[in-house]
Amino acid sequence: MTDIETIRGKWRIEGFDCTFWEDPPRKVWSDLVDPRDERVLVLSGVLEVWMEGREPVVLRAGDEVFIPANVRHGSRVLSTEPVQLLFGYRVEEKNADSGTE
Repeated sequence: MTDIETIRGKWRIEGFDCTFWEDPPRKVWSDLVDPRDERVLVLSGVLEVWMEGREPVVLRAGDEVFIPANVRHGSRVLSTEPVQLLFGYRVEEKNADSGTE
């Protein structure tokens, strides 16, 4: 069993938010482009992830993938059961010199 709160804390330290998500069997996400770095950690099920210019990777429970900002990507659930995962985006840092006091 994965301790989601422990992962959330670790990701927060590393500059990422963390959200739980579940997709049904055969769910496909295509042609996504995000302006921030993303990471995905599979908790259960099997997920194929592809990124433009790279070979697809198959992720199982405990596997994680990093998706750089502005890279076209997608995923497909390969398992007959839903895929449960955590995903997070890099949190934009606040500019210390924003002019507000």
